[in-house]
Amino acid sequence: MKKLSVLLVVVMLAALFAACAAPAPQVVEKVVTQQVEKVVTQQVEVEKVVKETVQVEVTKVVEATPAPAEASGCNVAAPEKATQVDMLGWAFPITSFYAKELEKCNGVENIRVNTQLLDSGSAREQARLALSGKGTSPYEIVHVDDPLLSELASQGKLLGLNDLIAKYKDQYDLGDIGDSLYALGTYTDTVYGIPIVANTMHYFYNTDVFTKHGLAVPETYDDVIASCAKLKEDKDLEVPFTINLHAGWAWRIEFHNMLKAYGGDWLNEDSTPKFNSPEGVKAVEKIMEVVEAWTLTPDGQRIDVPASGIRTMEESDSGSPQFSDGKVLVIIFPAVSVGSQTFWRARSVQLGSKIRRAEPKI
Repeated sequence: MKKLSVLLVVVMLAALFAACAAPAPQVVEKVVTQQVEKVVTQQVEVEKVVKETVQVEVTKVVEATPAPAEASGCNVAAPEKATQVDMLGWAFPITSFYAKELEKCNGVENIRVNTQLLDSGSAREQARLALSGKGTSPYEIVHVDDPLLSELASQGKLLGLNDLIAKYKDQYDLGDIGDSLYALGTYTDTVYGIPIVANTMHYFYNTDVFTKHGLAVPETYDDVIASCAKLKEDKDLEVPFTINLHAGWAWRIEFHNMLKAYGGDWLNEDSTPKFNSPEGVKAVEKIMEVVEAWTLTPDGQRIDVPASGIRTMEESDSGSPQFSDGKVLVIIFPAVSVGSQTFWRARSVQLGSKIRRAEPKI
């Protein structure tokens, strides 16, 4: 009986295990839709413009421009071979300045510069003498004025500069020089000289004195002479008027100004003289209105020198008179005898000389 019970329990447990066993698998088709988050890494070129104001503190060091050394003051490159440059001219402030500038080139290797500045008469004489031969000129640079340039250029003694001016025009700003100034250094369409200085004419007057005497500012030379007549009445004025006629070239300048003012000229188109025209005569006569001379005889009589007795003449060694400005003032005093005194006034300053001998130097 116990065996049966045990067997029954075993059968029941087996049946129970059978009942709890998994059923047979079935194939089921199922479609599932699912959202998937996908992370993709990709390189993309992006142009981004950013405008931003940023304050930056900058410390700037400014150094003073050093003064050029004397040796480097010459704007010329050192030549391959030894080169000597000689300059001849006459001394006055601006030419002395140019001479010193040229001398700075002595600091450049293979360059030797010599400058010789004389008085104007000696410089002209030296230039004519140096260029009179047929050999090489002893001077590479000669300082001349427009009359001397025309004289030397007409004789074929100067080097034409047209090609050199065109070559170095931009490098040295030669275009800054006006055509009217180049014309002064030109002879028969060839430039022979670089203009370095020009004179300007001025008339100075004392406004207080003019106001005192009720005078208007002169507009013509006749106005100047008329104002002088009034000013000469003022005993407080030692020199009511002055004009520069102390040298031959000064007379030439005044004559030139007068000649042009009257519409005259120095030469005709064919280069024949034109300065002896009616306009030239008027120019001389006008100058003579402010120049006076007279003889004071031993008995005190004043005898004026007529306008025809005051002349300018070419210097005996002036070379070519038609182009020379080397002139001397000649005054032919009348009634000169022992004990006479001669006077002439060219700048409202009286100059006198007492004649002590019977052979007066006139």
